[in-house]
Amino acid sequence: MGQFALAVTISSNGEVTRFRHFGKGISHISQWTGREDKELQRVLVAVLAGGRNINMEVMQNIRAFHDFLYLVQYRSHDDETLGYIHNALAIFHKTKQVYIDTGARRVHIPEFGSSLQFTTEIIERNHKPFAKQLYTHTNHRDYEEQMCRVLDRHERLTHFQDLLAYATRIYNETTLQKSLLQYLPAFQQRMQKILLPTPTATSKISKLMETRKATRLWLNVNPTRSRLSLTDISTIYSLPDLSSETVKLLETMCGPSTANVGHLQNLCHADVWESLTICLPDVQDEDLQSRAHTINAQPPNDKYPYGHCHCVLVTDSPDACTAGIEGYRVAQVRLLFQLHFRGSIRESSGSYASTLDLAYVQWFTSPRRAEPNINMFRVSRPELNGEPRQGS
Repeated sequence: MGQFALAVTISSNGEVTRFRHFGKGISHISQWTGREDKELQRVLVAVLAGGRNINMEVMQNIRAFHDFLYLVQYRSHDDETLGYIHNALAIFHKTKQVYIDTGARRVHIPEFGSSLQFTTEIIERNHKPFAKQLYTHTNHRDYEEQMCRVLDRHERLTHFQDLLAYATRIYNETTLQKSLLQYLPAFQQRMQKILLPTPTATSKISKLMETRKATRLWLNVNPTRSRLSLTDISTIYSLPDLSSETVKLLETMCGPSTANVGHLQNLCHADVWESLTICLPDVQDEDLQSRAHTINAQPPNDKYPYGHCHCVLVTDSPDACTAGIEGYRVAQVRLLFQLHFRGSIRESSGSYASTLDLAYVQWFTSPRRAEPNINMFRVSRPELNGEPRQGS
């Protein structure tokens, strides 16, 4: 892949909120900083994999290098994650000879220095407690292993102290509850409020974090468009099968006699949103949130003739794995809307609903197996054969 082909491929990627879009490629950027490095790392492997006549070992080397970069950024490591890092390094060193064999241009890497906006502040701040002080606890011979052992012991003691504090609190609460069983419930509640620790600001923050943890999807309070008919939405978003797919959904939920395309317009109206924010848990700690992702579902306009719509992973099976892609499919979100019924509908479960929160998506082909050189999945849109693209 030449420089021009690389620039064209990168610039043709769709714009994603909170991600850098290289609309004019990467060769025109005069001041290359660490931020540009990070943004390019997100797409480089996939961009190169889509090129023609890419050397197999080059792809393996670049993929292993990127695997290493992302793995070492984990907050903590265990034997399994360290094994991933060693495997990535092994593949990198095994395939790096390909650059010499193919006659790649020679560069003296140290002359480039480090990219701007990369900071060593975190490393410098931790150098004293994690290196200098630990070194004094060793016999100054083979000190690396001894320093790691001291760190491990400190971590185990900290975990034990946290567990002991938790067990003590539970024991005190249980003992108090047992001692109050002989009294009336109202008196028990008053005494528990007096004797047990009172909520603090930290508990309020914890409650907020629990709410955010349970709520991974965020929408604006006010919709982008309100009280539209499905016919109007179909026209604005160029979705000819929206009404028929909505009827299919209602038949699945409530039975075949619920609605038909003819009188669906009199049954409900819809509010529409053009974006959705997803806050997923951190890959290592479910109590922490990773970077928020904004999913756009904008209709066709002058700037985006086919709309500005992003893709998501959708659960396609109740047996979907928590890790990997098995049981999932890639879909493009074309519409985010809420149906408002005139009255309420009775679902098959017996409950009644006056609104339904829905998303209209268009599917990609199911991922079958990972590409051997990049360990990524390749998907494509189904063939149309001249017909409008269908969704659900």
